Amino acid sequence: MFKITVKGGKIIIPEADILIRRDEEETKKTFKAYERYLVKILSKKGNKIIVDWQKMEKVVDIADYRAREAIRQYVYAVLLALNILTKSKRGSYSFSSDDMNPDWGLPDSDYSSYLIGSLYFKRKEDIKAFGKARYSGALYNWWIFRMTEVIEKDEICK
Repeated sequence: MFKITVKGGKIIIPEADILIRRDEEETKKTFKAYERYLVKILSKKGNKIIVDWQKMEKVVDIADYRAREAIRQYVYAVLLALNILTKSKRGSYSFSSDDMNPDWGLPDSDYSSYLIGSLYFKRKEDIKAFGKARYSGALYNWWIFRMTEVIEKDEICK
C-alpha cells in the first residue's frame, strides 16, 4: 500500500498485483520513480479521487520521449488499483475503437514497459475528459458507449 499527498488530501493506493515487482525494494523504487507524475495528475475532493486528464497529457508531453509510454502505463496501473479504470468491458465505458482505450502493462523503474491489454472506464466523466484531452484533435469521428453485457470468447469456449 502506498500513500501520496495530493491537492485535497491523501490518497491510499492499494497493493495491487499490477504494482508489485519482483521484490518489495523494486516495488518501492518503481513507485518513487512515478510518484511525481501521480501527484501532478491526481487530486481529491471529499472522498472522490479526481484525475486531471488534461494535466496528464501535458505531463506526458513534456517528459523524455523514451519514458512517455511507461509513465502512461504506470498511471493507468495506479488508476486500475484505485478502481477508476477496469479490465472488464462489462458495465464499463469504452470508445468506439478499442485502440483508443488506455493500454495497461508492466512499467519498470527504468521506464521499460510491456503492454498487456486494454482498460475501460468506470466513470462517465473520466472517459469524457480523457477523450477531450487525448482525442479532441482527431480528424476521425469517434463515440463513447457503455456495454451492459458482454459475452467473451473465453466464456463461450470453456
